Amino acid sequence: MLLCEVAAELEDGARSRVDARPLRPDGARPVRRASGVVAVVDDDVLVRLVRRRLGWHRGLLDTLWSHRDAILRPRYRGMAFGGLGLFTAVEAVGPIIDALGLVALVAGLSLGLVHHEFALLYFALAYLWGITLSLGALALEDRATGSELRVRDRVWQVVAACSEPLWYRQLSLWWRLRGTWRWLRGGERTWGTMTRSGFTGSGR
Repeated sequence: MLLCEVAAELEDGARSRVDARPLRPDGARPVRRASGVVAVVDDDVLVRLVRRRLGWHRGLLDTLWSHRDAILRPRYRGMAFGGLGLFTAVEAVGPIIDALGLVALVAGLSLGLVHHEFALLYFALAYLWGITLSLGALALEDRATGSELRVRDRVWQVVAACSEPLWYRQLSLWWRLRGTWRWLRGGERTWGTMTRSGFTGSGR
């Protein structure tokens, strides 16, 4: 029953947020495929991206807190460890650990406690590992969905994958920390105005 309750909450939240099929340039709607990739079209992309990211993180923390008694409890088996436990460790606690790590790194470099050449090498390896995962995910998604993207769009995907570790990851960390802070403070649970464009009809 607990698994069904959690799944229902996630499904209801997903249904209320997006219809994940963007229009093609010719105005036709692509066929729905079995894919976890979601495209969201907004008028004011950055503002609504921030608002949505804050809402997602607060919703995640709400769900984890509601089912905290099941986290890491053997009676709930895989969901306790691979589901709730994983999201707690990576998504809920992860941003705090990331932020503390960045603060410790800056302090260590400033005080001479961290070897600069070692730090640069570690950064290079982490960067290469990150873009390898991103490019691999793009390749798998393309093969799984039979994507018909234009060459220009593929180039932009590669550019985004290669630049994302340098700026978007830090922005995402900041948004997740803000979401955590707002969740701790409580207050009204609202997504605000989410005006979308680019979809027509019900999409069914």
